Amino acid sequence: MNRIVVLVNKMDECNWDKDIYGNIVAKLGKFISPLYRDVKYIPVSGYTGDNIVNSKTLEWYSKETFVKTLYNVCVEPRKCETGGLISIVVERSKGSVISYYVKIEEGRIEKGKTYSLISGKGVNSIIVVDVKDDEDCDVFETQINDVYKIVVSGYKDEISTGSLIVSREFEDRFCAVKKITTILGIYKEVAKCISIGYKGIMHINGVQTECRIHSMYTSEKKKVKVAKKGEKTIVVFDLEDEVILPTNPSKEGRIKFSLRDEDITVGVGEIIKGK
Repeated sequence: MNRIVVLVNKMDECNWDKDIYGNIVAKLGKFISPLYRDVKYIPVSGYTGDNIVNSKTLEWYSKETFVKTLYNVCVEPRKCETGGLISIVVERSKGSVISYYVKIEEGRIEKGKTYSLISGKGVNSIIVVDVKDDEDCDVFETQINDVYKIVVSGYKDEISTGSLIVSREFEDRFCAVKKITTILGIYKEVAKCISIGYKGIMHINGVQTECRIHSMYTSEKKKVKVAKKGEKTIVVFDLEDEVILPTNPSKEGRIKFSLRDEDITVGVGEIIKGK
């Protein structure tokens, strides 16, 4: 994911103050902009719907509403040079038949074909016995970036969210890890001290897992005990649950995550490596 739209909500509560909006954009942009190729900010009011559906007349903002922005987004499908499958399990479907929703990252998923399931329990072979769309209709040709409901056989345990279903030749490209090295940007407004031993909730690839800070370093690799708010820090996390990551990701292919404490976002970052 290289493009995001950030909605700055509750602008009606500050009377659509330009300075407040600009301050929020500046603070968020310091961390978000290096992570994504294209970032767009929109001041909105979820209560009135202004700039979500209906355009709000403002002297300092005259761009598109959120809905119009979505309509005008041009999604460039990623091409899979090898033709192999990479997909991520995003949800278990509710119903009498055990099925799962998967998002296609590369290639196509085909009914009747054998794939590798990569999860915290290792690598296992599965057979996809059914593929359907969101209207429960049979699908014969899947598309990259779309989500499909599948039924599998050959694996008795429940498949956890965040697991990967890939072509068998791609098994070595991914691994399950419980310790990760990251670049983390912490928001200035966070009240708590972010230090070694800090515990929070990490959101990554549709998965939530408890995490604990193992160690921290400056960009010059100098060890520190407390992270400076408003700046980037190299942070090593211990994870409660295993997550699936690329074995040797490129800088562009690094996985993004957010760190939360109850209902507060502490910061955002990207994963450099895992083990």
